Formats: sequence, structure tokens, C-alpha cells
Amino acid sequence: MGRPGLRLLAASLLSALLLALALRDVEPGRLAVAIGQARPGPLLLALALDAAVFTIKAAKWRFVYASVGRLPLRSFFGAIAVGALASTVVPLRLDEVARATWLARGAAVRRSVVLGTIVVERLLDAIVLLGGCGVVLLALGGHGRLPAEAAVPLAALAAGAACALALVARGADLAPWVRRVPRFGEALASRVQGLNEGLAAFPRRARLLAVFGFGVAEWTVTALAMQSVLAAFGVSLPWAGDLALVAASYLSFALPSAPGAIGVFEYVVKATLAAGYALPAAQALAVALVLHALLLVPISLLGALVLARAGVGPWRLARLDGEA
Repeated sequence: MGRPGLRLLAASLLSALLLALALRDVEPGRLAVAIGQARPGPLLLALALDAAVFTIKAAKWRFVYASVGRLPLRSFFGAIAVGALASTVVPLRLDEVARATWLARGAAVRRSVVLGTIVVERLLDAIVLLGGCGVVLLALGGHGRLPAEAAVPLAALAAGAACALALVARGADLAPWVRRVPRFGEALASRVQGLNEGLAAFPRRARLLAVFGFGVAEWTVTALAMQSVLAAFGVSLPWAGDLALVAASYLSFALPSAPGAIGVFEYVVKATLAAGYALPAAQALAVALVLHALLLVPISLLGALVLARAGVGPWRLARLDGEA
């Protein structure tokens, strides 16, 4: 078994282990009852808010990309949908790579340039979300031990993202760093030029403020969507708890796992609600499952629609890299 196979095996084992841990203290009957008690009204509101989140995300990425070129908003929205579909159905697939590949197909730029703009957007995202969550958790606190324990690492991660963003803003050249990689350094250095061009799209002055504004709006609407899901189950959390749930779900998608972060997402969200806010295990897992479905299924279906309109089958997602 080669390295890709070993990575896939390790990620699948991690997902299976965490899914088993999430299910171990939950009776199937109680889980079914908890899911069946969810009210449809708040779930429909959460669905509408999720659509708004992805629209804001597309507009934010468009602002970052503006230094490279101008494309309609639907191009960015479509690329995000394709990336979400790829992360849902392809093992160990980073949605950033897939959406960069898809956007590059319809624009006269290299994929590495697009990927550079995504790196900038992600770093700005991390600063807004993690820094904001850390500040709110420290300022407001909440029930249980979770807020006090989570605030410091979230703030530390935000500080790390800020340092990386500072290097990007100063126009740091990645080639000298890449050349240090044994055996492959020179070959890789010749390929990072496009990434440097994308990183040079770092927004300045008014555009930077606008991107930060979009980031704040995105995570605020995300928190409201999660509040709607919680309300569907009759659960009410303080803002600190709601933001902790946003951060936990966001970080769960960053871990290597089976497609769609199955198992990892359920374990992390359930632990946040059950251990941090004393929700019953069945109810906490029900919230995690419904929230996961709302986050993945609608945007993945839109991604499939984008592929279908372009005449590309979903089974070709794993080969998009080679076509870029």
C-alpha cells in the first residue's frame, strides 16, 4: 500500500473511531425520537441562512480575487459548490483545491494563482472566526468548562493565522522556503510562482476592511443558522456557546477524515454540546447529525448541478487536478 492508501486508511480509521465514540452512549430509539422531534420551521430558516452564508463567502472571495481579475459572482459561488461536493464524496479531498481547479477552468489564470487567493481568504477567515470566538468566550463565558478551556487555543490559532497573514501581506516569496525540501525543492520552487501571484492579491486598505466585513457577516449568519438548528430541537445556548459550536464544526472539517468529515463532525459537535453544555447524549447527537446534513447536502447538490450544466460527471471530481 502506497502513501495515499495509508493516508486514506488512517483518515478512515479516525472517522470510524470517532463515529463509534459518538454513538457509544446513545440508544438508537432515543436518537430517532430526538431527530423526529425537530421542528421544520427553524430548519427551513437555517437552510435559508446557509444559502446566505455561501453567497457572502462567494462575495468575499470575489473581493480578494479582484486584484487578479474580474469574474461574476456566480463563478465563485459555483466553484465553492463544486469544492463542497468534492469534500463530500472524495476521500481526503481539500475543497480549496477543487474549487481553485474549477474556477481556473473558466478563467484565463493558473490554478496556483487561484489557490493563492484562497489561502489569503482562509487566513482572513481564521483571524475573524478564531479571534472573535476567543474574545467572546473570554468576555462572556458560559455554562460548563468549555468556554474557559477553548478561548486560549482559539486565540492562539488566530494569532498564528495573523502571523502567516503578515508574511503574505509583506509579499513573502515562498520559493526560497520550498527549495529546502529534499530532492523535490527545485522542481517545486518553479511551481510556486503562480501561488505567489495569488498571494499578492492580498487586499489593501478599503478592500481589506470590506473583506473583514464580509468575514464578520459570514460567521454571524453562520451562528444564526446554528441557533436556528438548535431552536428546532428546543435548545437555547448563550452566544458564547453558539460561537464555540461554530468554531468546533469549522475545525472538524480541517481534520483528515473520511469524505464529508463523517464521524469527526458528529463527535466534535456532540462533545461540544454534551460535555460543554450538558445536553443529553441523544439530543446532542441528533443536533450534530441534522446540522451536518444541512451543511453538506444542499450545497453538494448545487455542486452536482454546476457539474451537470458543464457536462462534467461527479465521478470525474478526483481527476480535476490533472485537467487543470
